[in-house]
Amino acid sequence: MRSRVILSRLLLLLYLITVGILCFISSDSLPSVKTEFFGIPVDKLAHFLMFFPFPILFFLSTSWKTDKFWQILIYTVLTFIIGAAIAAATEWIQGFTATRSPDKADFIADAIALGSSCLIILVILLLSSKKK
Repeated sequence: MRSRVILSRLLLLLYLITVGILCFISSDSLPSVKTEFFGIPVDKLAHFLMFFPFPILFFLSTSWKTDKFWQILIYTVLTFIIGAAIAAATEWIQGFTATRSPDKADFIADAIALGSSCLIILVILLLSSKKK
């Protein structure tokens, strides 16, 4: 159990470093891709995919356990808030760079990803607490 938490924390750290790199590198150094995928702007899809893993990795990196509904709900909401704070910080900091700019739509895509992933975590935690 302990080695799983340590490995998960290392993966979370690598994930956060990767998100930082992707958010702050010059957009000129990114590969050229189509602007839309099934009508969805590709950069918004990239933001969704970038922030979707955060709640899962955050959950795996903690050794937190409870069967109480309200604690599970608070844990999930706090996970969302932490992820949203990271997403907001990346957008805000981009405003201080010469090659990137903040975009509210990027933050919305990040928040949708975090909410979707947190919902999955919430359902899994609630179902596993019912089995006990």
